[in-house]
Amino acid sequence: MRSRMSTAQTLAESGSNCKPQTTNLVGYAAFMGIANVVATNLERLMERARLKGEARLASQNGLARRAKVGQRTIGRILSREQVPSVDVLDAIARAYDLQGWQLMVEEFDPGNPPLLREASETERELWRALEEIQQKMRALERERSHHGQESKGAKDPARRIADTDRAQSRDSGRKKVAPAGRK
Repeated sequence: MRSRMSTAQTLAESGSNCKPQTTNLVGYAAFMGIANVVATNLERLMERARLKGEARLASQNGLARRAKVGQRTIGRILSREQVPSVDVLDAIARAYDLQGWQLMVEEFDPGNPPLLREASETERELWRALEEIQQKMRALERERSHHGQESKGAKDPARRIADTDRAQSRDSGRKKVAPAGRK
């Protein structure tokens, strides 16, 4: 009587090149992460449409018609079985008056979608100031590590920067005035 063998054993004995298949888990995790973010955001948009009485955008069929994509595609996206192509993502986003990239933002709020805009002059100045502070802090850290100033009396680098900046602004704002009592 012949014993029962697994398919892998049978293939191995027959000389077939049978190797277990490997899965790229990193790629799969990234795929599932994107699928989950897009599906969650689409669910939020559909719920918001339902609450606002926009029936066309609250159902899979209505959204599919408005976005001109298949209803099964919408269903697979919502069930996290499929990450939409760029074209499908863009078509769905346009149905909600959004851009495709907005549907890929985690913690998406349909009532306050993320926007891209050019920074104002004030924001650019703040950014430059922050970069300057960061450079000063790096220089102080290098100096601190170079001189071994880990003693109890060493000031925190951020505090040293603030003290230096304060002193510089005081000095630049002062008028050259003779001391009282002298002329």
